[in-house]
Amino acid sequence: MIGNGLAGECSSARCIRALGPDATVLDSGIADGKGVQVCLEARESVPGLGCVVLVSYPDEAAGHGAGDCEFVLREVAGHGLVEAVRRAAAREDQ
Repeated sequence: MIGNGLAGECSSARCIRALGPDATVLDSGIADGKGVQVCLEARESVPGLGCVVLVSYPDEAAGHGAGDCEFVLREVAGHGLVEAVRRAAAREDQ
């Protein structure tokens, strides 16, 4: 999670809301496989929150119904993850 020049680590929407980041990176498997749900819950209360969700398989994103999240394979190279976070944070339709 990044925002206001800070970085943090959370695994719940409540924690994300408390920190108020610009963008967050979540693993689809956190919170007993409900990482996407954590992202969607956080986005309800953090205006403009950009969300990147790490997935294992390219088609894993389709089953989550979260088209406004940026999905990236866990094997992404460092620069690819940075670019995904930048895209998520810059989205204007959030």
